Amino acid sequence: MKLSADGYYDFDLGPTHERLVGELYYPYEIEVRARNSAFVFGRFSIGLIGRLVVLSERPGEMTTLFRAGAFCEAHPSSKIIIGGEHGVSSILHNSWGVYGKLFSRTFSDEAKRCIRHEAHGVTLGDGVILSADCTVIDGVRIADGTVLAAGAVAVGVCAPYSLYGGIPAKPIKRRLSAERIGMTEGFDLAHVRGHCLPDTPSILQRLERGQIGIDEARSAVDYMAEIPRIVFAGTLGSNNELVLGEIQAFKVGDRTISDAGQDRFLRGYFAQARAGRPGIKWSPDIFHAIGVS
Repeated sequence: MKLSADGYYDFDLGPTHERLVGELYYPYEIEVRARNSAFVFGRFSIGLIGRLVVLSERPGEMTTLFRAGAFCEAHPSSKIIIGGEHGVSSILHNSWGVYGKLFSRTFSDEAKRCIRHEAHGVTLGDGVILSADCTVIDGVRIADGTVLAAGAVAVGVCAPYSLYGGIPAKPIKRRLSAERIGMTEGFDLAHVRGHCLPDTPSILQRLERGQIGIDEARSAVDYMAEIPRIVFAGTLGSNNELVLGEIQAFKVGDRTISDAGQDRFLRGYFAQARAGRPGIKWSPDIFHAIGVS
């Protein structure tokens, strides 16, 4: 299906509408702010939101505790743990959880500082894939294009474009040759505009087969210089999962959209995701369609 950069498409999602309307958010970066912490999901990576287990203490100031690049995937059985570390090299190795909420209220500020274990956060590059039963521990950095094999437990830093497996996860092999890494980075899928995405699989396949060069591949699509972002308020659920709240702001790059009319239009568009009706009006890039990206 050839998409228009400025067009709108009517979809009747039928009985699957509750599952699919959230895909209105997919083409954009998502930032969720909860408990003085920010959690950032790149384009087409919002599916990771259900994989987060947030055990961190509330930071003293706004801190980014999770950042994922674009086009990241995670099996439903995988987990990304934010915080929850214990001071295993200290006498004070327990967390707050051992004392319970009532006893914790009686502790002085000094006592609380002694027990507090700061979260390091987790960072995933573009195109990271977490296979079934993977666990990503607080403090992990996984570079672009790396895949965790089933059952792996990632600790520390994982190199780019590699396959990691085991407990703790260790490199098994490099996924791509230097030539193919150059193709991947040169094409820059993360910045391809939404209306061009249906064409990208065939373009990338032809590029990989040597049928076209990188310049021809790039000329076949349009790119965005700055990526739109939707900023949400958030809360933590009963199982320490991240829960989306109301939209707080819209941004393009570092610029917050301040025009009242544009803000109102975008809120109306994304309200479809919670309207509970099967019919939606969809744009592959609503920010571009209204002239703000």
